[in-house]
Amino acid sequence: MEEEFGRTLERLQEAGPQRTDLLELSNLHGKLLAQLAEAWPSFSLERRQGIVARLIEIAEADFEADFCEVFKIGLADEDPQVRASSIEGLW
Repeated sequence: MEEEFGRTLERLQEAGPQRTDLLELSNLHGKLLAQLAEAWPSFSLERRQGIVARLIEIAEADFEADFCEVFKIGLADEDPQVRASSIEGLW
């Protein structure tokens, strides 16, 4: 499962990640959450901003999608836009 998630993280770094890959970030815990937290700083600024924005859109449309843990990672991001969007996502 961790190896599969590693491939998801690779796809997320590519331009225009698919909704299915973004949905893999829902309800993350444990080792998978740690993998994301470790990989997050290696994502480009544009990618981090885009991921957080798209997660907000998905969460608004799908009440079962829970990206709170991803947004918590975003709270510590160096970019103020990512931090602000993460706050919005948690709201």
